[in-house]
Amino acid sequence: MIFHKKDENNSRIALIDAEGGKKTYGELDAQTVILAGVLRKRSVVVMTCDVSMETVSIFYSALQLGVVPVLLDPKTGREHIRSIISEYRPEYCWFKAETDEIPPLMKLEPVFVCSEHILYKTGYEKCEINPELALMLTTSGSTGSSKMVRISYGSIEQNIKILVNAMDITQNDRGIVSLPIHHCLGLSLINILLYAGGSVVLYEDSILNPVYNGLINRWKVTVTFLVPYSIEMLRMTDLSDRCYDSMRCVMIGGGKLACDDRQVWLDFCDKHGIISVFGYGQTEGTGYLSGIDLAKQISCDHIGMPPDGIKTGLSGRDCKGVGELVFEGDSISLGYASGYKDLIRGNDNNGILYTGDMASIDKHGNIFLKGRKKRIIKLLGERISLDEVELFLKNRFPLCDFACVEAEDQLFVIYDKESISISDIIKDLNRELRIHRNMVNTVFISQIPRLSNGKTDYEGITGKVTGRSEIGANQ
Repeated sequence: MIFHKKDENNSRIALIDAEGGKKTYGELDAQTVILAGVLRKRSVVVMTCDVSMETVSIFYSALQLGVVPVLLDPKTGREHIRSIISEYRPEYCWFKAETDEIPPLMKLEPVFVCSEHILYKTGYEKCEINPELALMLTTSGSTGSSKMVRISYGSIEQNIKILVNAMDITQNDRGIVSLPIHHCLGLSLINILLYAGGSVVLYEDSILNPVYNGLINRWKVTVTFLVPYSIEMLRMTDLSDRCYDSMRCVMIGGGKLACDDRQVWLDFCDKHGIISVFGYGQTEGTGYLSGIDLAKQISCDHIGMPPDGIKTGLSGRDCKGVGELVFEGDSISLGYASGYKDLIRGNDNNGILYTGDMASIDKHGNIFLKGRKKRIIKLLGERISLDEVELFLKNRFPLCDFACVEAEDQLFVIYDKESISISDIIKDLNRELRIHRNMVNTVFISQIPRLSNGKTDYEGITGKVTGRSEIGANQ
């Protein structure tokens, strides 16, 4: 049992929604008892995860009952959802009632109705599941891959304890969820508060909406998690109008924080007496792996040091002291899964994570990021595989060649056919892969540059995009 022990804090408020609805720990446990008669222990449930009281309640009950949730973006395309169900053969699915085209097509049987959501039984037989497996999260943003990260009960509990210690979380804390809960960062806030017996305020609209600020003050919110893009958006407003007198700690993760945004945010936090922690993590590490008080950051690429219980090192260090960043500890995930046959797999990672990030470590143990080893980027806190985006575009527009690179913290799509509709490219990336249109730049070039071995010259493309030399950019 990961969360608070039954019969403790039962009258305390666990969940609060944007309309002021509340659910206590006692009510969560009562629902769990009911679901124990519906959900088979050591089964799998695929969940589309809106930030609602009903969905968080089902997630809570699933973990308490030993049921393994597979958490998906609620905006995941219907074909992708059907593919996930076919690949993993879950016994159950959790959808919002409006998702009316999937259940009839897959002959799903409703077994539990909760407000606007329905729990369905699929008809698949129970598959073998490793006793350590607790949860599965997607690996690379919303690129449509069925590859999942297998996370154990032990790694969730270790990550919770690390964050509770880093943010000094107690049962008196209230946190507001402003990030998707299929994202390990947004999910971590729920986990630490329900573990500590605190309260979670559920919110899924823009943080620029006045409602967000109103909820913070109405419920005297003390902690939250943000991504760098959140700070960028907040800079669009007059921060002096925001009254965060109850807020004491904010965790920022999910990507690099621009130096200008960092200073503006530091000034705001100093004014309101808020401690802001910059955290580095990965889904494969169940979230938080290292961090630093933002006010003590040496430079914008400084991600602090790992907490107690996690070791770090560098693999393949070069003459400049730069190598691939490696973490070792109990919060490292079990490994990956591509389908139901992988659910029985053991601990493939053996507590070691090769992050794919290049870094240096000084004599005091401070970690400094130097770039990515592979072509995986972060946009608005979501990990995106550039190769998967390229493949998607080439399949969607077969007469055009594409190259995708990251520059200036945005996705640049290079294409070689002027006849291709720029609006169609951006619209398809937003609709199918959930890549925000403001994060996409399109650049036409008559021929995609190649190396002598015929491979795409990504380094050359990135240089040209950054300098805009010999390329005309369209957005």
